Amino acid sequence: MMRYFRGNGPGALADLNRILADLHDDELEARGVVLGNMGIVLKNAARYDEAIESTAQAERINRKRGASDLVCSNMLTRANMLKHMREYEACLELLSELKDFAALLGRSRLVAMAIGTAANVQSRMGKEEEAVNLYLEAAKLFADVEDERNYIITRSNLAVARYFAGETDLAAAELSESADAAVGSGLRGCAMASLCALADLQLDRRDYESAHATVLRLEELESLGATPHDRIQNSLVKSRLLLAQDKPNDAVTVLRGVMKSVPAADLDEDFAAAQSMLARASFESGNPVEAIELASLSFDLAERVFPPDVECMLHSGLTWARSAQLLGDGEEVARLVLDMKDLQQRLEPTGISSKKLHSEVTDFLANAAGTP
Repeated sequence: MMRYFRGNGPGALADLNRILADLHDDELEARGVVLGNMGIVLKNAARYDEAIESTAQAERINRKRGASDLVCSNMLTRANMLKHMREYEACLELLSELKDFAALLGRSRLVAMAIGTAANVQSRMGKEEEAVNLYLEAAKLFADVEDERNYIITRSNLAVARYFAGETDLAAAELSESADAAVGSGLRGCAMASLCALADLQLDRRDYESAHATVLRLEELESLGATPHDRIQNSLVKSRLLLAQDKPNDAVTVLRGVMKSVPAADLDEDFAAAQSMLARASFESGNPVEAIELASLSFDLAERVFPPDVECMLHSGLTWARSAQLLGDGEEVARLVLDMKDLQQRLEPTGISSKKLHSEVTDFLANAAGTP
């Protein structure tokens, strides 16, 4: 049945629609599988409403035929889509249903996955203490079912949540430990995520020597192979260290290098963040005209992603406004001040980075010449 299906590549949706059209109404098992795959393909194409509906159809079919494990899989897929769309309350409600359903089935691993995903949502909502407690619960369940991979990933996420919750001493130790565990299990992406958070923590403490050592570990792991997403995240940490060391030109070189080598179309949100950091580095290297051009591009890109990346828009807007102020363009500064006030109202400062940005913007708005 699935011999024509070409994964997530070009033509996958057409393949699945053709397969679905060839199926009889009573071929429930096949229809459930096809609709579930369609949901995944639509999600990867950022057609989230259609993806959720397709997955929900698959879930209804699988419930009808008593395929409980597939129902759980469909529910988890829908929850992750809602999380990506930032429909957090709906996501948490669905995850609660999944947790209860999986518990009735005796599927401890699925219960742990539901709890871990809920922890991630709580973290995104800025509720770090709740996230820490949920990650601890999920990690224990993964340990009980001997799921080493998800246990290590969850411990890494737990350490990051501790960092955002302000438990910096404990977070620093756990981030280093989780990175070592991830490397030992071949989970380079997980290890790099832990090390990026560790470097950010060290930079917050102005412990530049330790941050430099962590960045060297990141570079070593990246040399063994890294996804474009990981490479961009690593470059953001490297550039932040270079800016802290008053080396903006080096930061520009790092960021331009990674942006030339990654597929921007597939990583809009990551690319916008890198472009925004590049704008800041250009500003700090004394190129306000170039900084404005880069900041405007990153602002537009962050606005186009779904859902819009308000934090990145605000970061870009701040660099844009600072550059315009340096050039003496009071009219542009006044316009950007209004934009940033609107963005500040839309941004709920959750993690440490957004709280710092919120503070920087507030200071700029208070001191900007011509602020309405």
